[in-house]
Amino acid sequence: MIAWRNAVVLRFAAVAVIGMVVLMVAWTKVSPWLSYPVAVLTQVVLEQAAPRWTGTVRKELGRISVDFAMEVVQPNTGGQRARPTFNANPGRYAYGLPIFWALLLAAWVTHRAPGRLWRAVLGYLMLVPVQTFSLVMLFLVGMARVTQFDMKMLAVASWQLDLITYCFQLGVLILPTLAPVLVWLALDRQFFNEVIIPGWKRGR
Repeated sequence: MIAWRNAVVLRFAAVAVIGMVVLMVAWTKVSPWLSYPVAVLTQVVLEQAAPRWTGTVRKELGRISVDFAMEVVQPNTGGQRARPTFNANPGRYAYGLPIFWALLLAAWVTHRAPGRLWRAVLGYLMLVPVQTFSLVMLFLVGMARVTQFDMKMLAVASWQLDLITYCFQLGVLILPTLAPVLVWLALDRQFFNEVIIPGWKRGR
């Protein structure tokens, strides 16, 4: 029994790693479609939460462009002013989805755990707001940076700029990889508690 438990944990880890590699490759092909809802929500959040900063927003598969609503001095132009445009690929901050799906796949391969389909769909829906947060923070920091963090122009307090900077670091550096693991743990708790934890304890 102990050996079986240990084998399951090792097989889960191996399948998860291989699954991540394969799904990451597949993600590069399908991300423009699967990440489009992230672009839609990003537009909504920017227009509602930062209307003073947000100008025209344009979306297409694999790309979202946001015009800054205010003119700023352009570098190396002799003081000329213009409204900068910021571009991003929503899929770049939605790569947590293949990580999450790889964990689900590994649980099914190693233990034939049921309920994979509804968890795959629900996990996708749960990750979209997280990915939207990352993309929104990317744009907000970019907008603040082009003004050289001018609080008067941006009409914000210093603590608000500090909060945006902190949220940018959280949303871009941490959440893209942490969120899919946390979502998987929330949706696959029974498998984790009954298989992974006992196997890990017996393998110590």
